[in-house]
This record gives sequence, C-alpha cells and structure tokens, in this order.
Amino acid sequence: MPFPPASRPILLLGVSLLFFAGELLCYFLRQKGLRYSILGHWIRWWAVSLALACSLKLSTAPAAPLGLLFATGATSWFLWESMLLWLHVHRIGSRLSPIFPSYVALDGKICWPGATGMQAMRDLLRQNGFSLECVARTDPASPQQFFCLIFRSDDGLSRLLLRFSGQTLPFFFPTSLIYSLTADGRTVLTENSSGVFAGYYPPSWSVARRPLRQRLTALLDLHGRRQRRHRPIPLDGDPLEQINAMQRALREENWARSFLVRSGEGQRDCLSAEAGFRIWLEFLLLRYLGRPLT
Repeated sequence: MPFPPASRPILLLGVSLLFFAGELLCYFLRQKGLRYSILGHWIRWWAVSLALACSLKLSTAPAAPLGLLFATGATSWFLWESMLLWLHVHRIGSRLSPIFPSYVALDGKICWPGATGMQAMRDLLRQNGFSLECVARTDPASPQQFFCLIFRSDDGLSRLLLRFSGQTLPFFFPTSLIYSLTADGRTVLTENSSGVFAGYYPPSWSVARRPLRQRLTALLDLHGRRQRRHRPIPLDGDPLEQINAMQRALREENWARSFLVRSGEGQRDCLSAEAGFRIWLEFLLLRYLGRPLT
C-alpha cells in the first residue's frame, strides 16, 4: 500500500537530502580534475535516480519493480539535464564574445600561481627544455578572457601553450596544447582540453585531443611519438602570429562546414543549429565519458 500520508514529509526530506548529497559530492569532485568530475556526475545520476525510485515506490507505485522505477528516475534526470544543457548551449550561441578570438601580447611580468601543482609544472617544462616565449590574452574587448603562456622547445620543433581562464592570475589548473609544423604543410596538434569545442579542424591538421590525459609528461610523450612520424620544421615565426593564424584557419573551416553562420545583424558569428546539437552532444560525452566528439 502507498506510503502513509503522515510520513510523506519525512520521505520528502530523505529524498531531498539524497539529492543534495549527490549535488554536493559532484561539486567537490569537479574541483579535483576531469576523472573525478566524471565519477561525480555518475554518482549524482545514480543518487537522483535512486531518490526518485524510492519516492515512487513508497508513495504512488508500491507494486512496481524497483529496477523499473530506477530506470524511470534515470531517464527523467537525463531528460532534465539534457534540457538544462540545451538552454546553456543556446546561451553560448547568443553571447557576444568571439567564438575563435584572436590573442594579443600581455605586457608586464606574470608570476606563476603559487600552488604546488603549478610550481611542479614549471619545473617539468624546464626539465623538458621548454622556455617561456611570451604571455598572451584574448582580445580585451571579449567579455570572456583567456590567458596563455607560450613556450618553445629547445630544439625549436614544437610550441606548448598553457591556457588559463579567468580575469587575474593565479587561475585554476590550465589546459595544455602542443603543436608542431611539418615540411609537407601539416599541423600536428596534441591537447588535453576538457572544454567543449565540437567544431571541425582543417583537413591539414593532425589532431589528438585527450581530455583524460591531464599529466603533462604523458601529453609530451604522446606528442613526441606523433611528431616523430612526420618531418617537423623549426618554428621560427612569431608565436602570436602563428596562434592567430591557427584561430583564423579554425574559423574559416567552421564557416565552410556551416558550423558558424552570420547573425541577423551581420555583425558577428553565431552557431548554426547543427553546431548547437554537436555542442550539446559533446557536453554529455565529456561529462559522463570524458571523450570529445571530434
């Protein structure tokens, strides 16, 4: 028989506590990196599904199998989360910030964040022969600011970008991007960004995106193996010019593939309907599997 009406407030409190416990655990795990974030999202999904299943079992559907109710709760949460992500994608598509912003040099001395992990990363780059070339930021007119530290290897065959997001240093843990140019005109790019991209890369680019490979040593080893399969050439050009040229190439490729469209006012790039779907799908893939769409 249904759960006694007098005890339903206790049930509601228990379900609410289970839900908020899942949310709180998910929040704290996200601060520890992508792997923990994925675990947190799965735990939250299971916690919410179990809370909904228990609520239905003890109130309106006592005869229904608990497994069926759990599946119903899981499906309901997935649809709710998908709707919230879709609204977030719509907000991304309507914002005024450039989708592929250009970078400008940042004047002034930049100190490394004082966290232990950041100091270890700086020492690791020195040990692997990378020296700082310059510090850059996205165009100051952009509402969302990104900063990057640009390093060049001692053999001159690769550059490494540590990208931060925020308004001031120090930031949270950066993402890493390593690229090399080859004699046949290809760009070999290796990165571990866990941010949503979902767009298209130019056909002359050889891209390996590994969001779960957060250790810089592992990313450097991967790029070294990939680089040796080609004939890299020295990177003698200005680093900012090369990075901005790569941003322009991305923009042109995504224009050609209809990932970007012109806004009604004709003043800025907007995401197409296909782009919105691809970003929504990559949000889910990164959140629960740690894998990008492209």
